[in-house]
This record gives sequence, C-alpha cells and structure tokens, in this order.
Amino acid sequence: MYIQRVAFWAILITTAFLAGCKKYSLAPEMKDPAYLRIFNDIPYTLDATSAGQPLPFLTFLMDPQMDKDGIPGNAEIMGDYLVTRQIYSLSYPLNAGNINSVINYDYPGNARVQTAPPINGLDLSAWAQIPSGKHRIMFVTRPFTDTPFVNLPAKARQRILIDTTIDFQAGEVHTMEVVAKDIDKYQYGLYLRKESFIHEKFDEDKIYTSFYNLSGYPSLAFNSLYCKDTLNITYSYMMQDPIRTVPNVAYFYSPVFPHFDVPLTSIQGRFATSAPFTSIPALPRSYFFDVQGLLKTYSPLNPPPGGSSRLGTLPFIGFTFRNTAGNLVKKGDNYNIYLPGKTMGFSVYGLADPAKINVYDVDMRSSNGVDAYAAIASLNLITNINGKLNISSTINIVELVYGRAYHMQIQKLYSSPYKN
Repeated sequence: MYIQRVAFWAILITTAFLAGCKKYSLAPEMKDPAYLRIFNDIPYTLDATSAGQPLPFLTFLMDPQMDKDGIPGNAEIMGDYLVTRQIYSLSYPLNAGNINSVINYDYPGNARVQTAPPINGLDLSAWAQIPSGKHRIMFVTRPFTDTPFVNLPAKARQRILIDTTIDFQAGEVHTMEVVAKDIDKYQYGLYLRKESFIHEKFDEDKIYTSFYNLSGYPSLAFNSLYCKDTLNITYSYMMQDPIRTVPNVAYFYSPVFPHFDVPLTSIQGRFATSAPFTSIPALPRSYFFDVQGLLKTYSPLNPPPGGSSRLGTLPFIGFTFRNTAGNLVKKGDNYNIYLPGKTMGFSVYGLADPAKINVYDVDMRSSNGVDAYAAIASLNLITNINGKLNISSTINIVELVYGRAYHMQIQKLYSSPYKN
C-alpha cells in the first residue's frame, strides 16, 4: 500500500508540473545568504517496513528546538515530508505549484521560501536561501502520514537519523543528500557538494555532464551494482537505422560516428564532493527531425525486459561504465572482484521523455544483468518557442546510487537552439 500511494502521488505531482509551475517568494530576503537544496537518496529496500529499517520518509531541521527530553520540535528552517527523490529533477522545483500535496521530492520543494537568484545565466530556483555560517543540521524519520512534524507526538519525533553541524558559505550553491552508508546495518550519513556550475563557462554547442558514485557499502538484500575503485566512462551517440529497421517487426540502432565508445571521464571512488563537467559535441538540428521536418520520437515508456528494441527515433547519448582493467562492472559485484568471463555490466541511456520519466519505474538492472537498461531524461532540451520546436544543449549531473541513476538537469535562462 505504501509504495502504491507514493506512485499515485508521483503521477499527480508530475501532472501538476505539466500544467504549470509557480515559484514563491514570500519569505524576506536574507543578507549574505547561502543556497541549499536537499535530496533523500535512501532507496526503498525490500524490507523497508521491517523491524530496524527506518522508513525513508524524513523531516529536515536547521537549528532545531529541542525539548527537555532532547526531542526536536520546531526549527528555524524545516523541510517536511521528504520521500526518496525522483529519477529526474530540474534546477527549478517540479512541484512548486502543487501546494495541496504534502509529499516533497526535495527541499525546498513546495515550501514558500525565498529561492536562489539566477547565477551564471542559470535558473537555480530549486535552491532555497538559507543563512550562511555554521548551523546544526538534523534529519528525523517520521511516520507516513499527512500530519506536520511539529504536530506529531513526541514518540514519533525522536528517531534522529542524522545530527551534525555544517558551515554554509555565503553566495555558494550547496546540494545536500541523505545517503545510505550501509543499508543492511542501517547506517546513514550526509553528503554535501558545493556546486561548481555557478563558476564555470559553458559553450552553447556542447552538452555537459558530471558523474558521481553515491553508493554506500554493498547491500546483500538490495543486490546492487557497486564498484569502489575508479569507474572509466565512455559515451556513444546512437540513433535508429532507418534502412534496416522494419516497424513493428525489427528495430536496429547504429552509432553516430565518430561518436562511438569515446573516452569521456572517470568517477574517482565514492562520495566525491567535486567532479569535472565534461563536454560532448551537440549534433546538428537536422538529426532530430525527419524528412518532413517533424520531430522524431522519444523512447516508449515500457521497453521489453532485458533491454529495449524500440528506443524511438531521436538520437540519444549512452554512457558505459568500466573498471580500470577495461571490464564492464559486474552486477552484484559486492567486493570489487572481477571474474574472467563474467564481465556483466551496465550502460545509462539519455533517451527518455523528460515530461514522463518520473511516472514509471526505471531500474538499472535487466533480468540477466547484461548491458542493463537504465534510462535518464534526454540530454537534448526540446522547447517550443513561438510555435517552432528548438533543440538546445544542456548541463547535467548524473549520480549513481546503488542500482539507480539519478539525473539533475540545470536549466539555462537563455539557450541557443542547435544550428543545421
């Protein structure tokens, strides 16, 4: 019932987003603020409601007010009803206009707070203004009800998951994530990244992506993809082959040369707090339209098990992850042991429709673990300006959290369309 309710609200929130978002600026402006966004990365495990396993439903407290028994109540800043994050998020809040829902996929979410101003030509309204300097940060697990945290009985407010102090720098953009250090032992921690995209220069004719591995110790129950050493990443452009493809019979996809298995970057260890933005050339606009000038199609929502034989007709970028020996990372490789002849692995494909990806379950693992199917939203932004469809480049952050790839796309305020 719990998972069904979350899925139902996810659909409603996404529908509200498609109908139109609203950004609030009701709190007073702060002097020398820092900017903060929070994600709950704790995955829904098979035994999420079992004894000992905290439900991944959280309340965020900054500078909490404690009662005589050491139980938190109110706070200077609070973010309530934080569920596990969505697969895809933008740099502006997806559910800011949905004030009737208590569910939040991030903070500030639908909270009525002052947000970050545009910085470096980017819309950063998914980050809230907070007082800079040192603050006590607390996350508390809460019951899955619509009762506000401050109105919960003391017994329901005493399960403190994280309690620490953090120094937030004025003018900087911070992304904070609650992570699982060891799911099986119920060990959790806090990850904080000071975002570099406000200080960098991005060319309009390139797509930018940075990668992070935020997976904790391997979980036997979760059967997760895991690698604790360096992950080398290559990229490929792929698109449907119109000559060999027979609609409704067989679908073939070919690389867009020379963009095939090109070395791109690497992930150094786990929980890195910085990573470079690496660039990929943008394809010409003509790749995205057919001979009649109509936009090609996204991937369907339900590809066949174990892969996808109908990926749509839009060109897409795929990322492949290998270890330092050149092998693909093996599914379930809990202890970094790579067995000869068992180089199962995974790739991440940027082929999904951004407006629809959050309403269905995308798993990083196929039934047999070979070249596992994992979808993130398209890395090419499609906009409709004055009735004309345009294709523009994007800035992206991809985070691997156990068996899932989370995708955050940074929205430019002004984005030049691709040229033919």
